[in-house]
Amino acid sequence: MDKDLVAKDVEIAELKRRLQEQVDRSESLEIDLEVEKGKAASAEEAKQKAEEARNVSTAALNVAQNNYSEVQVSWILWLLRLSGCATGE
Repeated sequence: MDKDLVAKDVEIAELKRRLQEQVDRSESLEIDLEVEKGKAASAEEAKQKAEEARNVSTAALNVAQNNYSEVQVSWILWLLRLSGCATGE
């Protein structure tokens, strides 16, 4: 009977060891999952910031193009007035 108890004790110890390995592995996977979630959140935030920067850049370009067009029109009108070709002169 002592042999059976010793064998059962050994079996129980082995099962406890395996269970602990599974718990450790599960905890490790949970940590890895949290890290990946953090990376995904950071990547999404970076994507949003890039989109915001692109939108600001596009708006600034549009303003610059409009200003350039207005300057061109002003120069053309000034040249026409200077040459006496402007209407009303």
